[in-house]
Amino acid sequence: MHVANILTGHFLKQGDRLLVTLEAIEVDSNRLRWQSNVTAPADDLIALQAGMAAQVRNGLLPSLGAGGGVLDTQTRPKDAQAYDLYLHSLALPHDPAPNKDAIAVLEHVVETDSNYAPAWKHWACGVTTTQTILMVAKRCSNVRTALANARWRSIPIASSRQDS
Repeated sequence: MHVANILTGHFLKQGDRLLVTLEAIEVDSNRLRWQSNVTAPADDLIALQAGMAAQVRNGLLPSLGAGGGVLDTQTRPKDAQAYDLYLHSLALPHDPAPNKDAIAVLEHVVETDSNYAPAWKHWACGVTTTQTILMVAKRCSNVRTALANARWRSIPIASSRQDS
């Protein structure tokens, strides 16, 4: 794998709360390097994400020697339903039909929470992916047409050379 550490985790629902355990495992020694638990209401994924980010920033990164001076400039989601839809859109494949659905979901997300930058980023990537797929399909179609035309044009030339 060529990695020094692996971050893993698991979650447990306890009533109306979620408990998430994060662990960093040192690959060479299979030793637990860092562990942290985060709890949050099960219906508040924004609080859960913020808690996990804080634990990683204040615990994991310093244990890896990357702490100190970390400036948090990330935007935070403000609407829980929009954030849930955003997470759902990330799980959709990038094939044309699901990508079209993801774009529609992300358009709703950015309408609801217009300052959440990651939603804008993934919306732009989805639009770009769709445009690229369409452009490649059009080019492939044009190439197939050009090849068919070239073959059609080469047949009379080849047959006329054989007649000479």
